[in-house]
Amino acid sequence: MRAIQLLLALVAMCALGAQAEDALKVYICECEEEFFLGEYGESAEMSAGAPIYKKANGAAVWKHHTRWYVGKMIDWPPESWFRAEAKEEDPDLLFQPYSGTLLPNKHLTTAAPITLAFSPCGGGEL
Repeated sequence: MRAIQLLLALVAMCALGAQAEDALKVYICECEEEFFLGEYGESAEMSAGAPIYKKANGAAVWKHHTRWYVGKMIDWPPESWFRAEAKEEDPDLLFQPYSGTLLPNKHLTTAAPITLAFSPCGGGEL
């Protein structure tokens, strides 16, 4: 009986490890606001049916209604520094992070527009 329990625990750990490897990561490789540069990991939190992607410093990528945002989730409500409208005719953009240009919120920054990348910056070096 103990062997079966250990085997089931091992199978569960392998399944969780595979899920963690399959989790989508997004990257911001170029941004005048250095706070937002780097890798964002998929979190267990959801917003508008899509995962929230976060960095340890409180920077996040999230969806609200049909807009994708990049901003700070340190306090509530979150500050949206960049945003883009997902095209409703493209269902992939409703649940995957937006791959086009995100425009700056002129009330918070004078930075240039940014884009999200789906592979590490500079071949894996940030």
